[in-house]
Amino acid sequence: MTKKYHIAKVFLISSLLYSVGSPIADFPVLAQQQYNFGSASRESARRYFQSGLEAMNADNNQKGIKDLSEAIRLMPDYSRAYNLRGFAKRRIGDLRGALDDFNQAIKINQNWETAKLHAAYNNRGQVKAMLGDVLEGIKDFDRAIEIYPDYADGHKNRGIAKASLGLKQEALSDFQKAASWYKLDNNLEEYEKVLKFMKFD
Repeated sequence: MTKKYHIAKVFLISSLLYSVGSPIADFPVLAQQQYNFGSASRESARRYFQSGLEAMNADNNQKGIKDLSEAIRLMPDYSRAYNLRGFAKRRIGDLRGALDDFNQAIKINQNWETAKLHAAYNNRGQVKAMLGDVLEGIKDFDRAIEIYPDYADGHKNRGIAKASLGLKQEALSDFQKAASWYKLDNNLEEYEKVLKFMKFD
């Protein structure tokens, strides 16, 4: 087993432990917001986005991808839809497709509100690491944390990546920060997961 393959496998397993069965925490707030798209097609795109989000929260990722693809067809510059579709593709194991969507989401709109841009960088970082490019993944986690310094998921994922490279002290620092913010948010499930990540050899 090559070192690169081992690192990718470690990150894949760790990421799956985090993501399987978890709600899409970065996105429900978006569905509650009201957008003025200025046209019937943009309003339809918003509805497809909402439908795709609901499907994903019900673990129906294929329907989510279908609805989000329609949202993108109606509104080709819909960064949020690319980001969420990338999340769905990652869930079903289409890592290359997910990477393409996250690249497009970030490229289209560098002026998102923080809640969207940091999530896109975090999502792309996970996919890069899962594909074996852990160093590039860390760069994306760095960017996510730069945008949102208190981002627990970003610190946790960067910690996983650094642990896979043997950077134990740096990983521990990230895990401690993530655990602190999860506990502060009363997210005890994620808090307990991070405590387990901290017990690496």
